[in-house]
Parts: sequence; C-alpha cells; structure tokens
Amino acid sequence: MKILRIVLAAVLLVAALLALSAQRQGGGALAAQSAYLVALVLLIIDRVMMVRKERLANGRAVMQIGLGMLIASLLFSPDFASVVQKKTPGLSLENVLILSTDNDPKTRALALEVCLQRRAYATCSDAFVKAAKSDDPLIRALGQAGLRGRSGLRR
Repeated sequence: MKILRIVLAAVLLVAALLALSAQRQGGGALAAQSAYLVALVLLIIDRVMMVRKERLANGRAVMQIGLGMLIASLLFSPDFASVVQKKTPGLSLENVLILSTDNDPKTRALALEVCLQRRAYATCSDAFVKAAKSDDPLIRALGQAGLRGRSGLRR
C-alpha cells in the first residue's frame, strides 16, 4: 500500500509538470490536467480512508488535500496559463508601437491598451508620453496609466 502512495505522489507531480509544460507551449494541457484530477481524487479517497483507520491525523490530511486543491486551482486558472505562456499571440510589439502613433483615435487607443495589457511600459514609454499630451480624454488617460507603470504610482 505504501508503494501505491508513492506512485500516486509521483503521478501527481508528473501530471502537474506536464500541465505546466503544456500550458507553456500553448496547448495540450487537457490530458495532463485530467490525469492530475484523477490522481487528486485518488489522493482524497486515500486520505479519507487513512483518517477513518486512524493512521493519519485529521489536520495533516486536510493540509495535504488543501495543497493538492491549491495546485489544481493554479493549474486550471486561465490567468496562470497566460503568465506561463512564452509566445504572446497577436501583433508584435513593434507593430503595436507603430499603431500607437496612428491618426485614428480608436486605433491609437487600442494600441495603447495592448501596451498596457502586455505590461510593456519601458518599450511603449514614448507612446505613453505622447498620449498623455493628447486632447482626447481616453487617449490621455491611457497615456497617464502607462506613465504610472506597474505600480500605479507616478515616477
């Protein structure tokens, strides 16, 4: 039975690493996530059985299950997947910078929003400076937000 627990822990670890690598590459995480969920369910059943047989303390079992659920919530979070991804879909940052100086205010506003979304504050700093001096209130607000940077405070 002890060997099965070691195998279960190894399956959890391998499935988590496969899910992370699949998210980093941009796809194929479903099988790894499913394997993690199956192993997590087996872990929960094993921990409940161990508590009923009084071989394991309640608090320890709850902590182990909670840690497994925390890792699962990170693996299945869409925000975590976007953080882990190496490739950013869409236009390159050079093209976004060109669009941020366009005469059309809608195109300019969208390009500035993409700079903010990608957190490219240093790269888009010139575009943010120009936008902060704009007459359009939306573009001015986007420029000021970009100048404040990640912390949200003016430098």
